[in-house]
Formats: sequence, structure tokens, C-alpha cells
Amino acid sequence: MSAGEQNSPEQLLLNWPVSEKFAQSDFLPSTSNEDAVKWIDLWPEWKRGGEDFHCLIIYGPSGCGKTHLAHVWQNISKARIIESLDKLGFMERDEFTFIIEDVDDIISDEETAKNLFHLYNWVREQGGYILLTARTH
Repeated sequence: MSAGEQNSPEQLLLNWPVSEKFAQSDFLPSTSNEDAVKWIDLWPEWKRGGEDFHCLIIYGPSGCGKTHLAHVWQNISKARIIESLDKLGFMERDEFTFIIEDVDDIISDEETAKNLFHLYNWVREQGGYILLTARTH
């Protein structure tokens, strides 16, 4: 080694378990997410201009807290997380509150888009609610 070179210390990799806590007390509100937090806190009184609405979309880049807020709302509302819109058999149950995460990834074709539309109309008729998360507006 020459006089100008230094020995760089090697970074240690620590294999600590990752704890995903999705409690409301673990969420860090900020100016960038204050509207989403407000709507979560307002549930089930989601109204705009005196009209009830049944679907909330939280959107933003990866890592901004969409999943955390969805889990906070799930704890409050007892919503069921829907992973696929391929089949709508879950509409036969007495559940009317749902979460669909990454909806912009799930809706990959005309059929799943149509199923989301049917789900929305059915939930609205039943007086239920849907929370969607997406990366794009």
C-alpha cells in the first residue's frame, strides 16, 4: 500500500430481524401525508360536500406510508384485504369494508378493471367502504 492509500474499514452487516409495526402510534404524520391521515381518522364519516363517499385512494411513492395507513385503517374498520380481483366470490359474504393495495399493479387487464368497478358499485349499495393504495394518481 502506498503512503496515500488508506485501509477502509469493512462495513459490518448485522442480521437483525425487521419488525413491521403498523399501529397508529407507530405512524409518523407529516405535512406530506396529513390529508390521508385526516381521512383515516374521519372514517366512517367520509363525506365531501355533504355527500357520503365509499372509496378512498391513498397514493404516493414507495415507502411513503400507504401500507402503514392501510393497516391502521384495517385495525379501525376491520376491513378485509383483497389480494386479487380475478374472482369476486368474497362479495357473497356479509363483509362490506375492503382494502386493495397497489391497485395500479392489480388492475392489469380489462377483466380485473371491470371487477373493481363491480366491487365498488356493490360496496356502495351495501353502505360499505374501500380503501385503495397506488403509486400513481
